[in-house]
This record gives sequence, C-alpha cells and structure tokens, in this order.
Amino acid sequence: MREVTANYVQAGMGKCELPVYKLLLLGFLSGVIIAMSATVSSTAAHSFTGNCLLFIPALEGKIRWSAVFRNWTFVYAANFAGAAAVAAGCALSGQLNYSNGGLAVYTIFPLLCGPAFSTCSGKNSEARAKVYGNL
Repeated sequence: MREVTANYVQAGMGKCELPVYKLLLLGFLSGVIIAMSATVSSTAAHSFTGNCLLFIPALEGKIRWSAVFRNWTFVYAANFAGAAAVAAGCALSGQLNYSNGGLAVYTIFPLLCGPAFSTCSGKNSEARAKVYGNL
C-alpha cells in the first residue's frame, strides 16, 4: 500500500506542475470522453474524479494546497465545458429530433418519472402511454 501511495504522490506532483493550457485541453477532452460514455482510463486526459486524490501529495507536503485547488478548478471547469460541448452538439445537430422527437422523449422521460416509471402518475402516465404504448 505504501508503494501505491508513493506512486500517486509522484504522479500528483506531475499533475500539479502542468501549465494551465494543458490542464484545460486535457480536462476538456476528458469531459468530451465522459459525455460520450467512453473510458477515461485509456486516455491521457484529466478528469476531475481522477484528480480528487491530489490531496495525498498535499498531505505528504510534496505539493502546495494552492496547486491542488488550482488543478481542481481548471480541470473541473474544463470537464464541464467538454461535456457541455457534446450536449450542445447533440442538441444542435438535430440528433434528438430523430423519429419526430421520439428519441428525445424516450431519452428524457425516465429522468422525469423515476426508475421504471414507478413515480409516474396522472398526466405523466398518459404521456408515457403515448410514447411507449401500454408497457
């Protein structure tokens, strides 16, 4: 376990020394990859989740807390921008208009009604019936 911690301390020190433009670029790419449901572990991109362990080298005194917060701020913002770019691309390309808007309703409706439509009632169940038929 000590070796794992030592390796992450080294990696964390490297992550905190990256220039802002690299943090933003890699963070943006990671946001795009996450939004497209690909795996981040196979890329060199930086995800905010992966950088949350930067507190380890900070606790060891190898990096300053200001460097940790700088990294977290830029990577989080860039992840959000990358994911937002993918969402905007989907919305603006007309992808959700497939089948006369049926794909959009099929995608969004479960989010509004809860798991397995257990919380749908009244107007929502009428809408469900129109979209899905009698399930």
